[in-house]
Amino acid sequence: MTDRRLPEGPAQELLFGGILEWRGGDYHALQQIVARINRIGLAQAELDADGGRHSILFDDRPVDGSKATPDALDRLIDGLQELIDASDDAHSAESTLHCSAIHPGEVVETLIAIEDGRVHPVSRIRPRLVEETAHVPVQTVAWRKVVPLGLALLVAFGLIAWQSGYLDRVLAAAPAELEIDNGPFGKRLFVTIDRNWGNYEITIARGAAYPATVDDIKAERAAAKERSLQLALSILEGGQKVYVQLLDSNGGVMESAEVELRALVEDPKGNAVAKIRGRIGAKGVRLSLSKGERKQ
Repeated sequence: MTDRRLPEGPAQELLFGGILEWRGGDYHALQQIVARINRIGLAQAELDADGGRHSILFDDRPVDGSKATPDALDRLIDGLQELIDASDDAHSAESTLHCSAIHPGEVVETLIAIEDGRVHPVSRIRPRLVEETAHVPVQTVAWRKVVPLGLALLVAFGLIAWQSGYLDRVLAAAPAELEIDNGPFGKRLFVTIDRNWGNYEITIARGAAYPATVDDIKAERAAAKERSLQLALSILEGGQKVYVQLLDSNGGVMESAEVELRALVEDPKGNAVAKIRGRIGAKGVRLSLSKGERKQ
């Protein structure tokens, strides 16, 4: 089903996110392509290498809608295609890159998919939710004027409606939606969550009940009746590693990461930071003594 009806009014802002992955390619050449993409001024990307695979992440901070010029959008798609063409295997490319164009009354959601090594954006239009307040002032980019120019990002392959909820599978839950459980550490630790480049950035600092001295830790350990609390206190004393777990609505472990607390021992204002890949369906973050069994 194709829907060519476009939203009324200008786009207020763009929200990018997701990841593009592929196999191989010269890292220096790929860096130059990513640098050219960033100079466009739309989606800011970060190149990463892991073994034989490369990937780019889009910054998920809001972009002023006035930057979404026809030339900028065309150049963005061209840059993504350059990355794939520069890989060792274009057919290995996989993408969850996406863009939401926020209009006064509607949102155009675009998944920048890859098909047979070619960039293939597909989009749907949905009503704008009450809580979707723009972060930047209203601008005057008339998306109705974009279509005749054949912009690849939103309309090169037509505005294609897909099954409701399809895009949600590539959108991570917002940090503010996640519940924080300090586990056996209680108020001894203080946890905050931010999102950066599609990842959750979990920062751990000393909490209100953090033991001030070694004697305090020994006294708490002597009074503790649960083995889990005794172990938690030993970890705090030695600045050892704890596990940060990303949980689903049933308390299952979606992702986990190790983080060392030595910085908290050395400096009262010290922070320990863990990064976990953003996931839609995530409902909470928990500090744990163990990694936990990851739910597939």
